[in-house]
Amino acid sequence: MTALGWSPARLARAVNSVLGPDYVARTTVTDWVAKGRVPRDPLPTITAHVLSEALGRPIALADLWGPGVRPSTSWVRADDGLLPPDAPGATVEAATQWVIHDGGDMERRKFLAVSSAALTSTGLNSTPTRASAELGRPIRGPAVTEAVVDVIAATVDAVRQLDDAAGGNRSSLHHAHRQFALVAEYVRNGRFTTSAVRDRAINLWGQLAQTAGWMAMDAGLHGLAQRYFSTGLAAAHDSDDPALASHLHGCLTYQAVTLGRFRDAVSLANAGIDAASAAPPAVRALAAARHAHAHAALGDVHGMRQSTEEAHRHLAHTEALQSRPPWLYWLTDLNVVTGQTLITAAFAEAPGAPRLLDEADPLITPWLGTHAERTEDRDALLHGAWLARSYLRRHDLEQTIATADSLVQYASTVHSKQVEAALRGLELDLAQRPDLRHHQKALDLRKRLKVVAFPE
Repeated sequence: MTALGWSPARLARAVNSVLGPDYVARTTVTDWVAKGRVPRDPLPTITAHVLSEALGRPIALADLWGPGVRPSTSWVRADDGLLPPDAPGATVEAATQWVIHDGGDMERRKFLAVSSAALTSTGLNSTPTRASAELGRPIRGPAVTEAVVDVIAATVDAVRQLDDAAGGNRSSLHHAHRQFALVAEYVRNGRFTTSAVRDRAINLWGQLAQTAGWMAMDAGLHGLAQRYFSTGLAAAHDSDDPALASHLHGCLTYQAVTLGRFRDAVSLANAGIDAASAAPPAVRALAAARHAHAHAALGDVHGMRQSTEEAHRHLAHTEALQSRPPWLYWLTDLNVVTGQTLITAAFAEAPGAPRLLDEADPLITPWLGTHAERTEDRDALLHGAWLARSYLRRHDLEQTIATADSLVQYASTVHSKQVEAALRGLELDLAQRPDLRHHQKALDLRKRLKVVAFPE
């Protein structure tokens, strides 16, 4: 705390950001400091984690609480027990960790989000745990055939469609996790009819990890999302698929922006561009678009523009759409992606913010409809919410209300922490406008927003 200049209240807020509002009081933290009290599990582990992340270096439990304090078994780092993604045996080790420690029960352990760069750096957590060394041996059983892998491929597609429609609600995520854990068993056992079947199965597992990670991020489970993404990176390396590795770096980039870790986001976006250097044009376009998004979050318009131009140049390639990997089915143009990036830059108080919002409008509204009528799925709701916020930022209350009204009727059917956060931001924007404190339509909209943006 001293090195950071944190007060007990500041540390309490950091701990509560992980464990939930009012989990620990300022006075309780003061007792830790003044009276040397050791709190109950998982508070020692969580406290060490938030201080480590803030300082950028690990802090041992013993340094905070003295010898004898054991780490929590229910709260662990997102990279706990995982090898670096490009290390030999990383995929099987990851599968072993999922099978032994997590299995089909997604709630068995809770994962703490770490600095995103830690998930992709070599040398971290490079020693398998005793449990995995003892229990990670292949289990006898029938070998996985091409026909079984065909079924896995169909499952991967179905989980993607589920994510597109329903977002990161717990029911969908539990289903995705069960499918993911089943394939993890195959990967751990290592019994396949041919090496080609093995490579395809591992690659599909990596794709499933990407989708499950995206769903977990959408559900606000950022540590779990990182664990999926890191596993996906290991599978991408193992199956020699730099395009998928680039995509996963892009997912980590987007997550880092969501978490406010903008420097991490730029580093991860750079890694995504490097991985995509020999990938199909559409993959390179997506990597450049994620790079633009990271710079936008920093308010760096020049960096954003350069990367956006690069993204459009790659997607303009004559074979860009035909050569896309199957998991990039949704990237047909960059209009909405670019529009959202412009809004991100404007809300980061980049120079010329009003002009950026004006520029974003025609890129997003044709896809959503004039008043964002097409908001039945998660992505449309998310972009629609940001569009409504951008209208209010430009003092266009009529468009704000018309757009937000179309969102509210669908927001209760798509469970997404990202959407909820954007809608809460809109409600707060309205609340902070003195001229709207007695505006009946604005007040009515705020009431409706509170119902969907602050679910119990």
